[in-house]
Amino acid sequence: MNGLFKKVLACAGAVALALSFAAASEPAKAAGKKFKIFLSMSYIGNDWQAEAANMVKAMAAHKDFADKVDLQVQVAGPNAQRQIQQINAMVQAGAQAIVVYPISPTALNAAVKNACDKGVLIIAYDSVITEPCAYNVSIDQEEAGRVTAEWLAKKLNGKGNIVVITGVPGTSVDTARTKAAKEVFAKYPDIKIVGEAVGMWSQAVARTELSKILATHNWDQIDGLWMQVG
Repeated sequence: MNGLFKKVLACAGAVALALSFAAASEPAKAAGKKFKIFLSMSYIGNDWQAEAANMVKAMAAHKDFADKVDLQVQVAGPNAQRQIQQINAMVQAGAQAIVVYPISPTALNAAVKNACDKGVLIIAYDSVITEPCAYNVSIDQEEAGRVTAEWLAKKLNGKGNIVVITGVPGTSVDTARTKAAKEVFAKYPDIKIVGEAVGMWSQAVARTELSKILATHNWDQIDGLWMQVG
């Protein structure tokens, strides 16, 4: 199962959890009101987040939920303070559930705790929130970084120059994967990281950053690429 599919699957799981609460919301059904769900997105400049947003909208529009759910989508970008402000505003607007891709595992905690205290269901997908009241739907990100790095190291027979392209800085996903991968590479003294850049999980950004690295390195000087690309 590739990384992109796992990410989208995590999002699907988070939304399915929120929709299950919506379907079971007796007060809302009795009053004929829709269950209000907000999708809080951070950085969206990559393909997989666009796919995730489209999937969420499609699930909410499904015949089983269309008359039960009011879905609203907001984008904070890679800005924790803006995401905090948006979450607080969602709560004030009557959110009953917030599905969130957190730009930071810790920065949103106070806003999340405030939402939980007001009865709002908080579900993070792929990247996690450390506030205990939040539900996290994710995979073992350290394992993802470790397994892919080990695969590359074995393909190189433990020797060579590599380039590392990371994901969205500050997210638990990027932190865990990059840390685990570098721990693997550190076990191989003959593997050298000769270039590193932030790719934002975007194929376009990754290509641009790789081109910059190639301005000072020839392809024949690079033996492998370890990249987080959405």
